[in-house]
Amino acid sequence: MASTIIFSDRNMAVDATFKRTGVGTSIPIRVIKSTNRDDADFGDTVLINEKVMIDIQKSDVALPKIGDQIIIDGVIHEIYTPPTIDALSIVWSCEVRS
Repeated sequence: MASTIIFSDRNMAVDATFKRTGVGTSIPIRVIKSTNRDDADFGDTVLINEKVMIDIQKSDVALPKIGDQIIIDGVIHEIYTPPTIDALSIVWSCEVRS
């Protein structure tokens, strides 16, 4: 499957650890981290909203939830909005905060 190739590519994805809220165990996964910036103009003021998104294969995590954590290079990223899945139900996109 193409997503498996992309997630194994060291230029695209990184090693991470997934930890479910309230559960002591964690699992190693590969993720793709990206940022998205939305600018909103209000007259002379520009409001900048930067989102950090982390993509996870459904084969690694069947159902991520708000409060779950993704740890990358020792930095804890917490999922804080409901994750969305792509049209083919292969990859979860999770908005996170550090």
